[in-house]
Amino acid sequence: MYTRTVSIKNPSNKFYFVLAVLYKLALDISYKNIISKEYAYMSFLNNRTTEYAVLSWILLCIMLLLCKKHYDNHENRLSDEIVFWLFLIAYIPFTTLVGFGVFSPLFILCNCIYWIILLAPVRIRGVNRDSRVSLLDKKVINDNHIRVITIVSFLVVLYVSGRYTGFRINLQLLNVYEFRNEARNYNLPVLLDYVFTWTRTVNAILEAYYIRRKRYGWAAACFLIQVLNYGVDGAKTTMFLAILVIIINILPSFEIKKLNRWALLGFVGITFICYLAYIWFDEILPEAIITRRVFFVPAYLQSNYFDFFASHTPDFFRQGFLRFLGFESPYPNIAYMIGDLYSHQSNMSANNGLISDAMTNLGYAGIVLMPILIRLVLRILDRASEGLDNRLYLAVALYVSIVLSNSFLFTTLLTHGLLVVILLLGTMNRDLSSLQPRRIVIRSFWGT
Repeated sequence: MYTRTVSIKNPSNKFYFVLAVLYKLALDISYKNIISKEYAYMSFLNNRTTEYAVLSWILLCIMLLLCKKHYDNHENRLSDEIVFWLFLIAYIPFTTLVGFGVFSPLFILCNCIYWIILLAPVRIRGVNRDSRVSLLDKKVINDNHIRVITIVSFLVVLYVSGRYTGFRINLQLLNVYEFRNEARNYNLPVLLDYVFTWTRTVNAILEAYYIRRKRYGWAAACFLIQVLNYGVDGAKTTMFLAILVIIINILPSFEIKKLNRWALLGFVGITFICYLAYIWFDEILPEAIITRRVFFVPAYLQSNYFDFFASHTPDFFRQGFLRFLGFESPYPNIAYMIGDLYSHQSNMSANNGLISDAMTNLGYAGIVLMPILIRLVLRILDRASEGLDNRLYLAVALYVSIVLSNSFLFTTLLTHGLLVVILLLGTMNRDLSSLQPRRIVIRSFWGT
């Protein structure tokens, strides 16, 4: 078994732990003074006790030690980056809700087991190999093929946007739910619906790829197509990725670890800025959109899924890929069912991922099996993306982490296009001279 001692004396380690503590403190302050007061009707209650508060900090410290290797990301792996962003988006907000007594003890225990398996640093030594057997062994595709993929993606978006919205351009955030409700009635053919959803991520990756290769005309076209895509159904991730790609490509070349320091600082800053906007300007919108919706709502929904499927038969993927084989689920649409039961609002979709996915499809067994399966998928993503620019890594890591925290794994693979992303990344040209043959280590399913 591989073990590695984390020295707190290292300045980099101090930076990591101090910022993580500040991030949790910012979430705690926001929850106590704003979320639990403004959104108590949505079950964001303040049942804080000394025992819960101490437990929340213990759980944070334990997982910080396990997540340290993902934060360091010495080998610049995309999987480590995704897990680190998941940790910031999903786990640390979970500890805040633990501290305010929102969750049952059983859910706290099971969710911690899930995260321990997801973060576990176990390694098993294997055999030597002279080189890597992957898509990197040769350039299997060239830019002409990439252009074909780009054009096909453009045509799909143009067709859907033109036929269903009249090429609508929307740059606002407040009317997105209106567009989403409208988009449910489009009745796109199944295949077209899937392909259109894939274009959100594919176009963002292509935008980053063309910027790195200094083909700015193609990159600008990708951005404009993303604007049209956003106007169809108001998916905020679409515009977020399009803008993010431009921002991160302005940055000079960087190591992932250096970026992660700024990312953690950014989470601290954003959380405090949202809090100050409410305190100083009585503006709750930043708290509602970012602190509540991005951080606390997904963590709270996980407990809803856990509560329901702890006492009901799992779905066993019958609303997932097995439906294509003729299997029927005993439940109506699960996301809407959970939304109706626990939010007391009709027609509310409570999409969620991680332990929600585990409990919904496999019950208690999923708490062990699903994080292992996620790491296997991320391992494949590593092999497909190896050697690409770190700026491209960041765009993919943010997208995958956000989608995994809000969707089931198989939904992420198929509907949200992670399988397509893996294929696209694996066929992009890269500088193979930077990849030297090295000793390959066969590791445990959840090790990296």
